[in-house]
Amino acid sequence: MEEVDNQTYGPLKALCEDAVRDTFPGDALIIRPGLIVGRYDPTDRFTYWPRRVAMGGEVLVPGSPDRRIQFIDVRDLAAWILEMVEGSQSGTYNATGPEESLTMIELLKACQSAAERDVRFTSVSEAFLLEQAVAPWIELPLWMPTPGPMDGLMEVRCRRALDAGLRFRPLTDTIEDTLKWVRDQPGPPYKAGMDPGREQELLQIWSEAAPS
Repeated sequence: MEEVDNQTYGPLKALCEDAVRDTFPGDALIIRPGLIVGRYDPTDRFTYWPRRVAMGGEVLVPGSPDRRIQFIDVRDLAAWILEMVEGSQSGTYNATGPEESLTMIELLKACQSAAERDVRFTSVSEAFLLEQAVAPWIELPLWMPTPGPMDGLMEVRCRRALDAGLRFRPLTDTIEDTLKWVRDQPGPPYKAGMDPGREQELLQIWSEAAPS
């Protein structure tokens, strides 16, 4: 998705951006972040995966393990926005990461390495998850079935932001810092993520239905 394309962000956000441009013609700085992650995230959307992998055992992986995912550490986003503001920069920028392509299984293996736990990842088809009425994005964060209304959400181009200085800390830093924060929290209920009992139930059904 090109930086000037705001269709994925919805008509209301497009109108807001147009209003800013009309008010500050030539001087507006519009940042379109992807999923913002890290410590103090109130949504639990990214947090679910480091937390779940740290529990160990068999982990349900939604859809293809090789599908691309995107997110940005809040510290990287904040630091770059400050640099852009201090430099009086303008323009419209998609701001998500990482710089190189990242797949779901690569994220999960990085979580496993950070947690140092024995984990077995089991990929479950999107068709099965939809048949079981699993809620995308909320019950299984970072998963949106394809084709669907949010196609392209995890394949946003951010070259303009990279050329303007956006940089990313190592993925392991984000995961480890998120885990440290999670361990200091009181625990459930969580805003996003699958109940452990439901996850094991789905894995059992999937295993029984799989051809021998």
